Amino acid sequence: MNTTKKVENGNFIETAALVFVALIAVIAVSNQSLWIDEGNSAMKAIQPSFMFFWEKMKELGGSDLQMPLYMGLLWAWEKIFGHSEYALRALNIPFFTLSAAALLYLWDAKRRLKLAFVFLMCFSPMLWVYLDEARPYIFQFFGATFVLVALWNQSKNPYLNKNLAIFCIGALALCGSSLTGVIFTFWFGLAFLIILIRQNAWHSIFSSKQNLIALLVTSIGMCGLGLYYFWTLTQGARASGVGKTDLLSIGFCLYELLGFSGLGPDRLSLREHGITSLKPFFLPLTSLVIALTVFGTSGALYFTKSSRMHRTEIFIFAAALCGAVSMLAVGYIAHFRVLGRHLIPALPFVLLLVSLGLLHLWQSNKKLGRAVVLSLCLLLILSSLSTRFSPRFAKDDYRTAAQIAKSGLEDEKTIWWAADSATANYYGLEFSEKVINVMGLSAEELENIPLPDIVLVSKKDIYDPQNAIAFYLSRRSYATTYAAAFSFYKKSKF
Repeated sequence: MNTTKKVENGNFIETAALVFVALIAVIAVSNQSLWIDEGNSAMKAIQPSFMFFWEKMKELGGSDLQMPLYMGLLWAWEKIFGHSEYALRALNIPFFTLSAAALLYLWDAKRRLKLAFVFLMCFSPMLWVYLDEARPYIFQFFGATFVLVALWNQSKNPYLNKNLAIFCIGALALCGSSLTGVIFTFWFGLAFLIILIRQNAWHSIFSSKQNLIALLVTSIGMCGLGLYYFWTLTQGARASGVGKTDLLSIGFCLYELLGFSGLGPDRLSLREHGITSLKPFFLPLTSLVIALTVFGTSGALYFTKSSRMHRTEIFIFAAALCGAVSMLAVGYIAHFRVLGRHLIPALPFVLLLVSLGLLHLWQSNKKLGRAVVLSLCLLLILSSLSTRFSPRFAKDDYRTAAQIAKSGLEDEKTIWWAADSATANYYGLEFSEKVINVMGLSAEELENIPLPDIVLVSKKDIYDPQNAIAFYLSRRSYATTYAAAFSFYKKSKF
């Protein structure tokens, strides 16, 4: 009877936790304006047929062409749920929830570790940021979480059982989500193989029909993705060349991964002003630094002085670290800026380490340890909620910008547009003789087009890299207003 009650209580706790995860995802998704990358995703997703979708993928190119599985899923999702901002982002909800389901029902770990991980997952500021984007990062988190579950389970049990199938699901999701996912999958696969060899269990891959089917399907999928990615490279598809990978960008990756996002300045301020933009947020940022430092020191002492960390588990964390370092190296060599979102396949492994450390501190029954746990959790919750609800984290307001342009067009005004064109098209703004895309034009070229009544400029380092528009407007009378990531210039009446 007691055993039955324990099982029922356990099932109730896990079910309640899963419902809570889904609720968090629903709250984290918003209907704010789409920003640049989301607008490009949306323009492909709204195509009426797969043929048109594929043509738009090739036409717009860019990194989206290297996200085949995610973009295909987004296109299919839009056909069922529509193309509003909330609907497009809501594709993240099932994958976020499935990540938690894998942890709660497939992971061979103690319940308290599962619940600690799920709690941190629900209040990871980084995950709150990307739950609210119609981009592949939560899908990547889903894939990496399945891989983590498989690696952990295998490190504890020399028999493959379900682990190979779980690993294959995660690996295919990671590789299909983006070309960047392939880098991490290589290291995860190597770790899985090393664990099998150390256990002398690699031959068990061929011992069951289930394992053979999983291996065959995955091999075919990987070969297909490999050929596809090779083709995209021949087409010139690649990540944005804006910015570069340096010590500052690496610092920002850690800033996101460790949960600082909602306690500091918005992305645009960080982009334009760098470290100086952190000064007004000294107190909350320092509080999190102190909590993480105490927590990290305690955790390091715990793992170095005990035998709790099994040797095979080291390969799990080493694989995530190698994947992150390789991603940074590729960014440096290929001259594109690696940001926190490019390292999101490593986030489940970061959350696992934090979960282990939090449990150790809490179970130590020391007042300082429990105070650190409570402080860290409170700061992460505050950071998460801030990323979603604080006005300073509002997204690039393409919706308002497009409305201003369309209203001006109705009044026969001439509009200059220096921002992303695909996102403008998503919001119904078409370019013409009256709506002119002036992105990247030189000062001489601007002098040869019609004088604007309204000018809309977004991120100047991308859309006015020569400062030609800024120079043009500085010599004329234009009233200026601002919104999220946009400057609006209107010709004065005098």
